Amino acid sequence: MLTVTGRVRALAIAGIVLSGSGGFLIHFRAHWIVKNDVFVPYGLVPLCAAVISIIVVPWLFAAGRRSDLAQLLNGMTAIVGAIAMTHIMIAHASAAHFAKSIFINGTLPDSLLACGKWVLGQLLFEFDADRLAQRGFDDPSKRAAWWRFLRPGWWGIHLAAMGGVYTAGVFIFQ
Repeated sequence: MLTVTGRVRALAIAGIVLSGSGGFLIHFRAHWIVKNDVFVPYGLVPLCAAVISIIVVPWLFAAGRRSDLAQLLNGMTAIVGAIAMTHIMIAHASAAHFAKSIFINGTLPDSLLACGKWVLGQLLFEFDADRLAQRGFDDPSKRAAWWRFLRPGWWGIHLAAMGGVYTAGVFIFQ
């Protein structure tokens, strides 16, 4: 019989698998690996992200001891996906129907799906961090800092930095 924490962990892992599967199916419509009998290399990016999100990350979270690596992979796929989808959405938005381009025809729902996957992973990471702290593997005074490794501030800093680098690259190489 699972405890309440065990049931919440199982549901969060199932949520990561389902949101990763949903994201893969959404992207599979647009990013085929083969188009007109020709191999398309950029079609491998959503496939690799799906394998990480659907198989690797849930397996690492279920193992329990590698939740830091699982959340690192989970968060980076969410950040890279959200940044790339936001760029695509803005680049293809029409000025006349900007709100419709963003909310209905854009990739905002896909980005929100990736962010929801990150939230579920952060929940699992926090469960494991507390469990390890109770066993004496972690210094609780250092964990409280918002900018520490895999804490929300750390993710915010990386989102801003990666978004800035991506934006600069778009403007420089355009």
